[in-house]
Amino acid sequence: GSTAIPGLLAKPIIDLIVGVESLEVAQKFIEPLERIGYSYWRNNPNRSHFYFVKGLPQEGGAGRTHHIHIYEKTHEEIKNRIVFRDYLRAHPESQKDYSELKGQLADKFPNNREAYTNEKTDFIKSILKLAEQEPSIEHLALAQSHWDLTRSPIFHRYLANHIYFTANLLEELVLRLTPAHHRNTSEVLAEVSFMNYLAKQDFPVATPMTSKNGFLAEEINFDNKRFTATVFKKIEGVRTTD
Repeated sequence: GSTAIPGLLAKPIIDLIVGVESLEVAQKFIEPLERIGYSYWRNNPNRSHFYFVKGLPQEGGAGRTHHIHIYEKTHEEIKNRIVFRDYLRAHPESQKDYSELKGQLADKFPNNREAYTNEKTDFIKSILKLAEQEPSIEHLALAQSHWDLTRSPIFHRYLANHIYFTANLLEELVLRLTPAHHRNTSEVLAEVSFMNYLAKQDFPVATPMTSKNGFLAEEINFDNKRFTATVFKKIEGVRTTD
């Protein structure tokens, strides 16, 4: 839930998600949870999970404090919620956009929880789509090995469909990953070869660094997701992308 993302605008409600072998097994949780103040939504039209709320005013509570969602552990919703949470933790710009959207919808639908939730759907889907295009730890490790980088790359920013990471302790090296659906390796190589030519002419541009294989660009392929990796040395006082 939103309270799991530091800095995100959130209601004072803790959302918990639980994965179980089967919903049949989860039946035995209903009575114990009700005994400690949770209300079970027996008429939930979504039969794929169990939903509990603690503190419902209409049942004598002082206000919602906790939600528990119980899914079978193979259900896609568990993965989606974790992916969404982790993406916003890693991308402050998207977290800011989501906070603004939540604030606008809270003002627009102060007493309509269903509408408030439904209006967030398109944003959530867009983030999940972006997350699908993210490089994995394995992609970064492969890129790191090609250039013998001294530390694991740290996310810096998105720009024009490229993903940038600071790549060494002094932060003068930048690793860029270009998704294959945006540009293929040949196109990236043509770009960095031109940048390399300009750098050799003392033109103020970031300098591409060759990999230990002697290449300016390396194709990174893992789990059917392809990127082209390049590493640049920044010019002092000038960002790689300036």
